[in-house]
Parts: sequence; C-alpha cells; structure tokens
Amino acid sequence: MKLLAFLLFSLYIFYVKSEECLKDKYVPDSHPCLRICFNRTDTICANNGKCYFNFKNGCTMNNRNCYSIARKWPVFKFISKGPCVNPTLRRCLNSPAPAPAPETAPAP
Repeated sequence: MKLLAFLLFSLYIFYVKSEECLKDKYVPDSHPCLRICFNRTDTICANNGKCYFNFKNGCTMNNRNCYSIARKWPVFKFISKGPCVNPTLRRCLNSPAPAPAPETAPAP
C-alpha cells in the first residue's frame, strides 16, 4: 500500500513539474521560426505586394515570412501552385530572405 501511495505521489510530482517546464518555455512573442521543411518540390507563386517569387514549397515560404515578420518586411501571400508564368509580373530580383537551414527531413 505504501508503495502504491509512493508511486501515485511520484507521478503527481512529475506531472506538476512537467507542466511548470512547459509554461516556462513557451512565450508567444519569442517563439522561434520553424526552419526544417520536408524535401519536396511543390513550387508555388507568391506576392509580397512589391514583387513575385517562386518558392520551392509552402514551408519555405512560411520560413521566409517568419524571417520577414521579425524584420518588419512585407510577407508573401500564396498566389497559385506552380511557377509564376505571367510575363507582366515583376519578379523579385533577389531571394526575399536568406535561405533557411538545409532541408534534411525526408518526405512523408
């Protein structure tokens, strides 16, 4: 009986401590940008209000948007699947932000 009480008390302590850790680590304003994307190519066309850019996939666009938000730059919005093909579109001359970390995660 004492062993059961000890185990229950230990589980309770562990649960309370783990909840405190989660609360301490999560601060909404300082949540880091996700930098790992699956290695798949689903090219998309996006616009930031100034120019258009072809992103490898939606994940890389979200990473670049996170980088842009941190620097108070315009963010890219999804326009269409596939590359931007309209010849009248103004393309971004450079990549809108430095490339994220290498894509090492295998596609599901």
